[in-house]
Amino acid sequence: MPAIKGTISGSILCEAINIPCTIVSYSLYNRHSGIASVSIGITSEETNVYIRHIHLTASDTEGSSFYENTNIIVPINAQILIASNNDVDYYFTIKGINYGSK
Repeated sequence: MPAIKGTISGSILCEAINIPCTIVSYSLYNRHSGIASVSIGITSEETNVYIRHIHLTASDTEGSSFYENTNIIVPINAQILIASNNDVDYYFTIKGINYGSK
């Protein structure tokens, strides 16, 4: 399955997806020694819908991580929005949607 991955500090708007798809799972890893607050959303036509707000804590040099299996549908021409106040690695697994198939 395709993936969207990288490291963020601030916000990133992933490229628009031209077919409906599903976020099957995602993981986050805090690369900072403090608290990282992460928001994940779907944006379409300048409307942001935040679907998750996650706080990752770390002590000294140890990071914390978060993993979730999901079934979040991303509509056609929408984008995934990720925002964080500290350095965070992200990895999203994406699956295409085939309407009418079994």
